[in-house]
Amino acid sequence: MVDDTELTQAPRMALDALSPLPPEFRLGKYMISDVVGQGGFGITYRARDIHLGRTVAIKEYLPVYFAARRSDHFVLPRSTRMGDDFVVGRSRFLEEARTLASLEDVPGVVRVYDFLSANGTAYMVMSFVRGETLEQYLAREKTLDQGEMRRLIDTLAEGLRRVHRAGFLHRDIKPANILMDASGRPTLIDFGAAREALRGRTQRMTTIYTPGYAPLEQMTTAPQGPWTDIYALAATLHHCVTGVCPPDVLERLVKDALVPASKAARGRYDKALLAAIDAGLKINPEERPQSIDQWQGLRPRGPAAKPADARKTRRPQLLAWLAGGALVASSAVAGAIFLPPLLAPTAVTPVAGIDANEKARADAAERQRREAAEKSRAEAEAKARRDADEKARADAAERQRREAAEKSRADAAERERGDVAERARREAAERARQEADEKARAEADARAKREADDKARQEAADRARQSAEAAERALQLTEAQRRRVQAALTIKGFDTGGTDGSFGARTRQMIGAYQLGRNEPQTGYLTAAQHAQLIRETEEAYQRQEEERRREAAKPPEPPRAAEPSKPAEPPKPAEPPKTADAPRKGDLNPMGPFDGRYNKSTFASCGNMGGVTVTNSSFNFRWRQTMGRSLECLVKIQADGSFRNDSCELKVSGQITGNKLTMRFLAGGGYNCTATASRD
Repeated sequence: MVDDTELTQAPRMALDALSPLPPEFRLGKYMISDVVGQGGFGITYRARDIHLGRTVAIKEYLPVYFAARRSDHFVLPRSTRMGDDFVVGRSRFLEEARTLASLEDVPGVVRVYDFLSANGTAYMVMSFVRGETLEQYLAREKTLDQGEMRRLIDTLAEGLRRVHRAGFLHRDIKPANILMDASGRPTLIDFGAAREALRGRTQRMTTIYTPGYAPLEQMTTAPQGPWTDIYALAATLHHCVTGVCPPDVLERLVKDALVPASKAARGRYDKALLAAIDAGLKINPEERPQSIDQWQGLRPRGPAAKPADARKTRRPQLLAWLAGGALVASSAVAGAIFLPPLLAPTAVTPVAGIDANEKARADAAERQRREAAEKSRAEAEAKARRDADEKARADAAERQRREAAEKSRADAAERERGDVAERARREAAERARQEADEKARAEADARAKREADDKARQEAADRARQSAEAAERALQLTEAQRRRVQAALTIKGFDTGGTDGSFGARTRQMIGAYQLGRNEPQTGYLTAAQHAQLIRETEEAYQRQEEERRREAAKPPEPPRAAEPSKPAEPPKPAEPPKTADAPRKGDLNPMGPFDGRYNKSTFASCGNMGGVTVTNSSFNFRWRQTMGRSLECLVKIQADGSFRNDSCELKVSGQITGNKLTMRFLAGGGYNCTATASRD
């Protein structure tokens, strides 16, 4: 029994509970956009999946009579007494979400992507279906045509078949819970698992059903199953073919005013479809099809009985079924159900010949009997009321005891959780401080070590450079000796850019490169040992180069050729037929002119790229620079047949000039055999 205080506060409490989450509120990876629907059990939002970038619908579990939202958006039961009911509904809500999320590609059933617990309550993340409800569509169009009906029933029946096989019921099928998209495809939304879990836990929850679409077992303690959803779907289809909502099932018990679909929509729809609707609308659950497959397989069997006859034969069975089903519907929704009196008055048949006294005694006896029966009935009712009141008081006392014990346990658990959380926070803060101190010390030590190492290396380099500089000064190299050093470095592949005897920046850089190649300190100044080693390593090549230069300098210049005497003119020869040009031959050599090596293609990357060469006086100076900076130079003489070869040079150059093409082979550093070509215009 609900007291008057709760009833008067209910509207204010409901208003508090329906305060929605604000726009841009974060729920995990979802961002709330706006509210698209509110009801007695929750709020539905339009939201954005931040990770996937898609629009979703999020349903929040928020039963207005059991819970309310605080200013920090946290949802709490309205009282300790309502805590159990709130938790039961939330668990059932999450179970529903988990079941629906496991169903993939189920036609006609809203797709559930995710579910989560936050803010003290639960949330279900679903696909966002754009369209209008079937209720809105029927308000405008009144009915559906044959094709629309077939599409609606086929889609929803298949979806319910899959849901039932998963061990789940919808429990709230009605036009308002069916969304129709732009192409007319239906989608079933808003499963009623949480509502069903709370039904009967308090008096006010016994009224949660939709008149016209809810079957009788939802208002009783009778078992529910697929036949429950079949009644609601059949009632929805009846509305679709007649244009009006069916009468409430409780009203049908008193006076069944439902016009069968096979009669109300005769001639406008398929007979089998109308027969299936009528079969699904049987009041007694046992008379309905027990599964979607059984319902789909129905076919009309003979002419339908008249509605009046059907009501006459059905009501006794229904009343008997109701007596065993413990009807618990609220009179505020369904109205009162009147049953026949326990004792009906017995009619008195007058007997001819009885005198007035006998008749008076008979009437008095009849009155006494009726009064005794009425008194007995009143006493039985009074006793039943006393027993019910006593049971209610005992139940209330037991509930208070349980609530007090539960509150005590909850308070103790909350204190324990607070203590544990505080200890964990302090320990985490201490660990973080220690780790920060340790990290700072390690960084300071590493920085100090790097600075010390850098300083030591710099000091060592300075000492080595000063020592090497002093050692080189001690050598007292003459200009000729410095030129010899530059020539030796160039022979080794460290091109100083000339042999002018001046140790400038380029020469110092090449000395450092030479030292680095020997894994010695790169000071740029030669020690006595390094100077001696460099001269010794290049002596043979240096002497060959000097010998070649001396030979070239000693050669006398070629005398000019004497002019040959002119010959007498010969008679013209007959013209010969034109011939095709022959390929260039060996010896077709112009000893003068540049050859451009830009078309060079070397066998190995280390061969480098040959630059241009210029033939002068049947010779050319070939300089090779390795890709890593090493450079060698070689003077090459060309024979009369265009061939050339110089084995005395470290490069071992050989090749051939044919016409305008120069082909050359030489040895690069490391013994690589390189081939290069050059051409001239």
